[in-house]
Amino acid sequence: MYNHRTTDRLEYFSDAVLAIAATLLATELPKPEAGTDLLGEILKNWPHYAAFAASFLFICVA
Repeated sequence: MYNHRTTDRLEYFSDAVLAIAATLLATELPKPEAGTDLLGEILKNWPHYAAFAASFLFICVA
Protein backbone atom coordinates (compact mmCIF):
# COMPACT_ATOMS: atom_id res chain seq x y z
CA MET A 1 0.00 0.00 0.00
CA TYR A 2 0.97 3.57 -0.56
CA ASN A 3 1.97 5.40 2.60
CA HIS A 4 0.76 8.98 2.61
CA ARG A 5 3.10 11.64 3.90
CA THR A 6 1.67 13.89 6.55
CA THR A 7 2.01 16.93 4.28
CA ASP A 8 0.32 15.52 1.16
CA ARG A 9 -3.06 17.14 1.80
CA LEU A 10 -1.47 20.50 2.55
CA GLU A 11 0.59 20.34 -0.64
CA TYR A 12 -2.48 19.49 -2.73
CA PHE A 13 -4.42 22.34 -1.15
CA SER A 14 -1.65 24.89 -1.70
CA ASP A 15 -1.28 23.77 -5.34
CA ALA A 16 -5.00 24.31 -5.87
CA VAL A 17 -4.93 27.75 -4.25
CA LEU A 18 -1.99 28.82 -6.41
CA ALA A 19 -3.72 27.54 -9.56
CA ILE A 20 -6.86 29.50 -8.73
CA ALA A 21 -4.83 32.64 -7.98
CA ALA A 22 -3.02 32.38 -11.32
CA THR A 23 -6.33 31.90 -13.13
CA LEU A 24 -7.90 34.93 -11.44
CA LEU A 25 -4.98 37.06 -12.57
CA ALA A 26 -5.88 36.41 -16.19
CA THR A 27 -9.47 37.61 -15.71
CA GLU A 28 -8.20 41.14 -15.05
CA LEU A 29 -6.40 41.46 -18.38
CA PRO A 30 -8.10 43.91 -20.74
CA LYS A 31 -9.77 42.33 -23.76
CA PRO A 32 -8.80 43.86 -27.13
CA GLU A 33 -11.60 45.33 -29.23
CA ALA A 34 -12.75 43.26 -32.20
CA GLY A 35 -11.09 44.14 -35.47
CA THR A 36 -8.18 46.02 -33.91
CA ASP A 37 -4.46 45.48 -34.24
CA LEU A 38 -3.59 42.90 -31.57
CA LEU A 39 0.03 43.99 -31.20
CA GLY A 40 -1.04 47.63 -30.96
CA GLU A 41 -3.55 46.80 -28.23
CA ILE A 42 -0.97 44.80 -26.30
CA LEU A 43 1.51 47.66 -26.53
CA LYS A 44 -1.16 50.13 -25.44
CA ASN A 45 -1.98 48.01 -22.37
CA TRP A 46 1.59 46.92 -21.60
CA PRO A 47 1.40 47.87 -17.88
CA HIS A 48 -1.46 45.39 -17.38
CA TYR A 49 0.41 42.61 -19.13
CA ALA A 50 3.67 43.39 -17.32
CA ALA A 51 1.87 43.28 -13.96
CA PHE A 52 0.25 39.98 -14.96
CA ALA A 53 3.62 38.48 -15.93
CA ALA A 54 5.30 39.67 -12.73
CA SER A 55 2.46 38.39 -10.53
CA PHE A 56 2.34 35.08 -12.37
CA LEU A 57 6.09 34.59 -11.95
CA PHE A 58 5.86 35.49 -8.27
CA ILE A 59 3.08 32.92 -7.75
CA CYS A 60 5.06 30.26 -9.61
CA VAL A 61 8.14 30.86 -7.47
CA ALA A 62 6.17 30.76 -4.22
